[in-house]
Amino acid sequence: MCCAGEDSLADAAKKFLAGKSPREVERLLGSRGVQRRRPQREAAASNPAYRRWTQREDRLLGKWSDAQVGRRLKRSCNSVQACRLKLEIPLANPPQRGWTVQEEGLLGTMPDEELARKLNRSLVAVQVRRVVRQVPAFDSARRSWPPEDEALLGKMPDRELAQRLNRTLEAVKLRRQRLGIPAPDYKAPRPWPPQEDRLLGTMPDEELAAKLNRTLESIRSRRNDKGIPCYFPPGRGPWTEAEDALLGQVIDREVARRLGRTIHSVIHRRTQLGIGSRRPSHHWSREEIAQLGTARDTEVAKRLKRDAKEVCRKRCELGIASVVERRFWTPEEAALVGKLSDAAVASRLGRTKGDVAAKRRQMGAAYSACQKCPWTEAEDKLLGTEADESLALRLGRTVVAVGRRRANLKIARFGAEAFRPRPVYEKAKRSSKLSQWTP
Repeated sequence: MCCAGEDSLADAAKKFLAGKSPREVERLLGSRGVQRRRPQREAAASNPAYRRWTQREDRLLGKWSDAQVGRRLKRSCNSVQACRLKLEIPLANPPQRGWTVQEEGLLGTMPDEELARKLNRSLVAVQVRRVVRQVPAFDSARRSWPPEDEALLGKMPDRELAQRLNRTLEAVKLRRQRLGIPAPDYKAPRPWPPQEDRLLGTMPDEELAAKLNRTLESIRSRRNDKGIPCYFPPGRGPWTEAEDALLGQVIDREVARRLGRTIHSVIHRRTQLGIGSRRPSHHWSREEIAQLGTARDTEVAKRLKRDAKEVCRKRCELGIASVVERRFWTPEEAALVGKLSDAAVASRLGRTKGDVAAKRRQMGAAYSACQKCPWTEAEDKLLGTEADESLALRLGRTVVAVGRRRANLKIARFGAEAFRPRPVYEKAKRSSKLSQWTP
């Protein structure tokens, strides 16, 4: 009775779901629940390529790498990795295969690829082992050194031996140095007698090298080995306690003069010892203070034989205003303003262009960039007597203005025999159909 009731209920559920769309069926039943409740046998039936893992296959997981297990079981690497992680089996680290003496002896005797195939090792393992053992890579063009060639090393110059053996100079030098054979032209170092050792540090190394007929490097090396300091001229040797006590008591320039040292050396030593500088203190008398502000600072400095910056600093401390020389305008100079351009007036009067412009605005005179200065008879007589450039500079006019005035008066250029007017080119008239058409 119970089974019949379950069958009738299942039939009724099938009829109810038969009239629903797939989306409604998925919403009513839930796709995740169906997948979760689907047995493994149905999943295997839906995928013909699905293979269940056996206990024998599970025992192989972790013993080798996932790729090796996949090749043995004919499964993908991802499938093996997923099953191993599901069973929480760690990946085994197989013990590394050690290198024997016979295998290390083969390093460098053949290409690394060929040796890797012969020893059944990876190319990287062979290369790393060869680099660790400091074995050079195999070079088919490299020649070995027979005993008869090595016997010639050191008996003749390396360059001559390289040409004789048909080898490079670097190869001969390297082989000779590896065998510890000295060069044939090698000279033993010249011994140092006691009288030469006593001269070290008594004069500059350059002079001593020229005197003893030795190299500068040998002099310096011998002096450093003996622990002898280098030579210092008088006044430039190590600082004494008496000299250090003088630092900061007077100005640096006076210390340098007394000790016979440079001022940079004094400043460096004082800064190194952390001693403050002493500025020169010049007392200002009432007569000197009375002259401040009466003229420019540079002129006052010349009178008092002081620095201009010191004069300016003292004047600013006392609150004395500076004096600016003001040049007043004469009636003759003011008469030129507005008649010529500001640049021409400034050039003639020796003033700045801004000064001329300020005076023009004060007078209310109009300004035009094309203001013309009329030519006088005296200026016209000077045309052609000298070059246009020098005459323009002399009259305070432009070279173009001088050239145009000379051409208008038909005066020849300076140095020319006669006046040559410029050719005039007439513009060709445009002929258009509209101009020729008559109604």
